[in-house]
Amino acid sequence: MDLNVMIVENDRDMKLLFKRALKETNLPVKEIYEAVNENEGLELIKYYNIDLILIGINMPMKEGLETLGQMRQNPEFLGIPAVVISSVDNEKLTNAIQKTGLGYLDKPFSQQALEAQIQKLETNSYGYSLQR
Repeated sequence: MDLNVMIVENDRDMKLLFKRALKETNLPVKEIYEAVNENEGLELIKYYNIDLILIGINMPMKEGLETLGQMRQNPEFLGIPAVVISSVDNEKLTNAIQKTGLGYLDKPFSQQALEAQIQKLETNSYGYSLQR
């Protein structure tokens, strides 16, 4: 199955890094959609069949986790797996994110780390699935 990925990140350079890393993985990425902020991400998810979300945690209007919470209020989007990316070194936050079944990456990250997080989402037990 080919994956449609949405990147929600306000930093242009980070979005380019995400796109490059995704293209270098062995994952079957079909389309990559980009949102420059949380509101745009909330709109894009309504119009495109998104299979995976990569989202920055520190966003200008709302925190990335709050945005994911809003997306998941709609049952249609509840099962979309997501990887949260942050430059904040906070073990408590990292553990809380991972307990919810979300993937987590520290900035900067490698293509291998991104691929490993996405593959881990495929086998988690939180109801998310890359096989929609």
